[in-house]
Amino acid sequence: MSLQMYVLALKKTGHILAAVAQPAGGQPDVKALAGSDLPVLVPRANGSTATAVTTKVPAELLEVKALVYDPVVIAHPLSYVVDGSRVAALPSLGAAAASVLTATTVTVNAAVGQIPVAVVITGKDDPDLRRAEEGDVPATGTQVALVHTILPNKPPANLPTGQDYYLLIAEGGRRVRLEKASL
Repeated sequence: MSLQMYVLALKKTGHILAAVAQPAGGQPDVKALAGSDLPVLVPRANGSTATAVTTKVPAELLEVKALVYDPVVIAHPLSYVVDGSRVAALPSLGAAAASVLTATTVTVNAAVGQIPVAVVITGKDDPDLRRAEEGDVPATGTQVALVHTILPNKPPANLPTGQDYYLLIAEGGRRVRLEKASL
């Protein structure tokens, strides 16, 4: 019998945010591993002197996948994506064009079209101030505007102005990235 690991991945994009070796008691559900929110430590860009930032991803955006144990995925989950039962390393790509944040939307600029996108926005000074959006970049475009909601497919919820925000952005084919924006 081979050793297994369980990963917590974004449902929309497959980006792995956390991984654990096989826990006792069989396959856990999302809430057992993450609680209501999964704290995700996102490192800053290479060469940056800024510290890493922790943001909380709502459990409703996550799914648990059982996979063959891989110590590299356990050590560096943000560098991988899961598709079914396959894990793939995401390349370290150059900087993406900055997203545009307004009180009602976030526009994500993608490298290519026809890819899934998930965004979790957290208040810099208030991590409980959070919005989560999901969508798809159209096949004929390279950006998508997503309306702020507390959780995807919920009523719109504007962001307060006069504050700084962290944007955790997962787009198909790229590693999870963190941006800072002000309103």
